[in-house]
Amino acid sequence: MKLFSLSAVSLTKEYEGRPVFSGMKLDVSTGDSLAITGKNGSGKTTLIKILAGIMLPSSGSIEFRYGQDVIEAETAARLSGFTAPYMNLYDDLDGMENLCFASATGRIGPETEELADRFGLTVHLGKRVGHYSSGMKQRLKFIAAVMNDPPALFLDEPETNLDADGKKAVFSYIKSVSKRMLVVIATNDIHVKQLCKRSILLGG
Repeated sequence: MKLFSLSAVSLTKEYEGRPVFSGMKLDVSTGDSLAITGKNGSGKTTLIKILAGIMLPSSGSIEFRYGQDVIEAETAARLSGFTAPYMNLYDDLDGMENLCFASATGRIGPETEELADRFGLTVHLGKRVGHYSSGMKQRLKFIAAVMNDPPALFLDEPETNLDADGKKAVFSYIKSVSKRMLVVIATNDIHVKQLCKRSILLGG
């Protein structure tokens, strides 16, 4: 198993000249789990996007490693699983078609079928996603993020729109992979925070 790690030094992000956060130093690697917490507007979503390699900081540096190799942010993002409430699915496609689109192979294997069963979506995969409830969409997004068994998982408020059963399934999955993946979660949910080995507070 190749180890995945990221190391951020003096990480700063500004919007219109106003610092969201500055001078941040972080090191996270496989087997580590980090919760990013803070009030609304404190920069949780911004930081997790930067750590996932899908947004650039205003200044500072972030180094990604996969195995012995230093990799570009674009490669890190491609290797990682990422999900957030604001991410869009293809409403005109059914659940299965959405997962095929997210699959690294373009096909659905038995592992993904097991995930669909685990998250209670098996009987809904043939339905158009536009007819899904917000909770069903959130479960489908989560499956799409983890189905390729990524070395790193970045989850922005993964508990959003989920009922008790949905949260239980998501929390259980995070626990099951946290020892073999790098996991970063942006959340203010105390139960999600407790899934992680450590946490940081933004704007506090």
